[in-house]
Amino acid sequence: SDDGGAAEQRTGLRLLWDDQDLYAAFRVADRDIRATHTRRDASLWEEEVVELFLDPWGAERLYVEIEVSPRNVVFDALVLNRGRDGESARDLDALRSWRCRGLRTAVRIDGVVNGGAVSRGWDVE
Repeated sequence: SDDGGAAEQRTGLRLLWDDQDLYAAFRVADRDIRATHTRRDASLWEEEVVELFLDPWGAERLYVEIEVSPRNVVFDALVLNRGRDGESARDLDALRSWRCRGLRTAVRIDGVVNGGAVSRGWDVE
């Protein structure tokens, strides 16, 4: 939920990996699918997204954040958490230029985005 309370609709995640890649599949139950952003690295966190936070280096303060919207728009960032009251610092130039190399995404919609119709949900891989 937007306010940090309990979620009203269910989201599931499956992760698989091999020696070279990590595979993530989300299934999102959503009766009213909303997404307006169309540009990579837009402020996707303001809307409906799935999020994946990865710390492949075990650094705890440096991690990768990946978000994907129902329109298959991607936000990917390398984030440095400075640890002051959980505050994260994002260098905007680095945020715009950093790319998660090899990232590929796909979205399947079961319903209508921004259509006001009753939808069932969306899947992201």
